[in-house]
Amino acid sequence: MYWTAFVTSNTNFVLVNQQRGTVQVAFNTVYPDPNGIGGVTVDGTVSDMQMKTDKKGNVNCNFSIQGIGISAQIFLTLTSGGDNATVTISPNFNSNSMTLSGDLLPLSQSNIFKGRSW
Repeated sequence: MYWTAFVTSNTNFVLVNQQRGTVQVAFNTVYPDPNGIGGVTVDGTVSDMQMKTDKKGNVNCNFSIQGIGISAQIFLTLTSGGDNATVTISPNFNSNSMTLSGDLLPLSQSNIFKGRSW
């Protein structure tokens, strides 16, 4: 089953800063869920990063974020010639992968709100 949800970029993001990373999804529901804002936040160590550029110039980057209680595998594609990114998140706590799409921003220009992490 595939569904689309409109979400806000300040609560749905993947962040990598050196060897630390965060992946957060929040669906703005009436139920607070584990992170307190309607979703899940994994905050932890980035590992197993692999980057490849295809013949069209698109960059594919795969890595893991290992949190205290849960982890996620991240599959990121940066479109050639632009700042658009598509990321597929595969958590270890269920088989519900999800895909987010948006603009790639430097950390200094981001405006994120991070919920409670695992």
